[in-house]
Amino acid sequence: MCGRSCEDGTSAGTVGARGYGLPPGAFGEQQDADGTQLCNTYKTTNPAGGLRCPYCGKVLPYLSEYQRHIRKHTGERPFACPHCSYATTRKSHLKTHESAGLVTLGHPCPFCGKSSFRDQSDLRRHIRIHTGERPYSCPRCPYTANRNEHLAAHLRRKHPVE
Repeated sequence: MCGRSCEDGTSAGTVGARGYGLPPGAFGEQQDADGTQLCNTYKTTNPAGGLRCPYCGKVLPYLSEYQRHIRKHTGERPFACPHCSYATTRKSHLKTHESAGLVTLGHPCPFCGKSSFRDQSDLRRHIRIHTGERPYSCPRCPYTANRNEHLAAHLRRKHPVE
């Protein structure tokens, strides 16, 4: 290994096919003229132009895209929230989950135990799913909704103002 760093911050050759059941070199890991290993995060010299998924045959141009794609087939969700049961395939999705305030555990649902509610009003709205309460009624037909937004969408869709 050459010790050089790739643009993505990894060391050349540190990210490889080993964790995905593929042999070394499967990602088009190449060597310079002087024998040092090149980064395997760039497009490979594969005639198809990238890395072929062993499950569906899709060709992906970069290692990171390939790894993310493989997770669709394997169901792997390596990024887990430390506060709840949420897990995802992408680190950015976990950061969004955490920054949205969905990790608060102060308001659990008494019916299903779900506890990712920002405040008491979100919990009240969620409970309507379990109780069947539909407090919002359409003034023009028998339609009822459990959320005001749903009634507004119904009115726009079914009873547009002419």
